[in-house]
Amino acid sequence: MEALKAFSCIALFVLALFAWARMTAPPHYPPGVLITREPEQTEITPNDSPFEDGKFHLQPLAHFALEARVLHRKIYRYDRGAA
Repeated sequence: MEALKAFSCIALFVLALFAWARMTAPPHYPPGVLITREPEQTEITPNDSPFEDGKFHLQPLAHFALEARVLHRKIYRYDRGAA
């Protein structure tokens, strides 16, 4: 009976370790293009007027929409990049 308890505990631990490894692993994508749509760009409308953002004057030139795949990300804190 003790051997069955020990085996069950070890099996449960291995199963939990396997589940944790699967949940925290980065996604794997096959090589090649996985996005099926081309980016779309449309002209601005009369409502898209220039605007100010702080000390910057911004002039809209076009609208765009796209599907993308993030290949890498970097978080910046305190003016330094942190992986």
